[in-house]
Amino acid sequence: MFTWDEVVDVALGIEQAGEESYRQAAKAVNDPTISEGLTWLADDEARHQKWFANLRIQPSAAQPTSRMEKISRSLMRDLAESQAQFHSSKKLINAADLTEILTTALEAEKETARFYELIAMMLESPDDRERIEEIITEEYRHAETLEQWLKEGRQPEPLPLKMPVA
Repeated sequence: MFTWDEVVDVALGIEQAGEESYRQAAKAVNDPTISEGLTWLADDEARHQKWFANLRIQPSAAQPTSRMEKISRSLMRDLAESQAQFHSSKKLINAADLTEILTTALEAEKETARFYELIAMMLESPDDRERIEEIITEEYRHAETLEQWLKEGRQPEPLPLKMPVA
């Protein structure tokens, strides 16, 4: 139902929405510790964008030609916009402390991984289903990093990103 490059476009959009929300919130909060934590999260989302861009099969998404391709892209765009709402800067700005921000970010990462699990069921190609598993694994690894931060109370080093298989 969906092409691989449509999935990558969605992944890039979700990561970009997360980065933008974290950066907006980092600028809006008054607590330097919270601002630093939000900046770390934004930088990590930017790292993910670069990683996801390497998953693209074609240099850029071609314009849809058939009615089905147009419907597919429209549906995928709607799904991405819905998913991006989990990275709301308003919720982050109004957070009481860094723990609340990290908990919100953790839930967004887990929800994003579950979103990709749903998308995986709609991919026709076995190769594409294998590729999306890399994205799902990376989202759960990102969640584990946030869980570590919450548990240990200190900002962790970002986990190295496994090079994607194209």
